[in-house]
Amino acid sequence: MPANDGIKLISLGDLMRELPSESKAAPPDTTVLGNLILQGDVVVIRGKEAEAMSFVATCLGLMIAGGRKRNGNMGATKRRTLYLDGHNASHDVRHRLSRLLPNKGPLWDGVQKTFRLVLPSAQPELFPTWLDEKQGQDFLEKALRQAKHSTVLDEVPPVVLVVDNLGAWLSDAGTHVASIRRFLHWL
Repeated sequence: MPANDGIKLISLGDLMRELPSESKAAPPDTTVLGNLILQGDVVVIRGKEAEAMSFVATCLGLMIAGGRKRNGNMGATKRRTLYLDGHNASHDVRHRLSRLLPNKGPLWDGVQKTFRLVLPSAQPELFPTWLDEKQGQDFLEKALRQAKHSTVLDEVPPVVLVVDNLGAWLSDAGTHVASIRRFLHWL
């Protein structure tokens, strides 16, 4: 896995272009979303509207899981995607997914085996603690290993982790720098 330094900032223009404006071609086995997101990258989506950020994160997760290129066309490698949604109620997540995934459409078919959700709002007992604490990290590592070794997902390359609303997953509600550092160090 490449050793990537720091957090990667992506402009909306680069996200929508077929090729990013200022990057070199990466080896195909290290790309996650074209040359825009590479294996080992940590990408942060920031904005003022939580719903809009969740929508963008969900879109990216579905594109990666469904083997879509940034322009929406097929042809990229499908990647197992584990999506952690820490602040939305399950009915809100279902509504967002129903808007993005027309039932029985090509994207729906493409993500059935590769996209998984963890929703503590639906079953809080499943996620016992925070991601900046060892117990939460151990729990997530176990979930990632299960996703990686699932017989349904065997033919698909490595796991991509999408964490929706990082603050909802940290012990200090995402406001304490030490919590973020502990999580990023573990990640």
